[in-house]
Amino acid sequence: MRIHKGHAKRIFDWCKTKYGRSKYANYPSFSFKKFKDYDELDLDGYYEPIENCIYVNSEIKNIGDIKYLISTVIEEYVHYTQSDAQYQKLADQYDYDDHPFEIHAKLIANRDSSKCLKELKMFFSNLF
Repeated sequence: MRIHKGHAKRIFDWCKTKYGRSKYANYPSFSFKKFKDYDELDLDGYYEPIENCIYVNSEIKNIGDIKYLISTVIEEYVHYTQSDAQYQKLADQYDYDDHPFEIHAKLIANRDSSKCLKELKMFFSNLF
């Protein structure tokens, strides 16, 4: 069975409950769509602070892997909770892979992906 928007939205809702609202912005909107713009093509997802929207690529590289999707959504949700002004300031000092906010978001995603899967397992049981 292929992962669909309903799966991604369920993970997003889990993140809202788990991590709450950012002190920098209202709750973001969520979009699960095929990325078409050139600058998006290699991305699995991203948080756009100006639009206050989390975008997840519906053709994510590992779209058949629910754990990968969970990790991607959590990582982008963590970025939503971070200060964009501080992110941009640090971006002048660090490469993407060494950026402290990127490292933090990946750590949280790695830490919490299994917990999310366990809590949503009944919803995702048709994927196993």
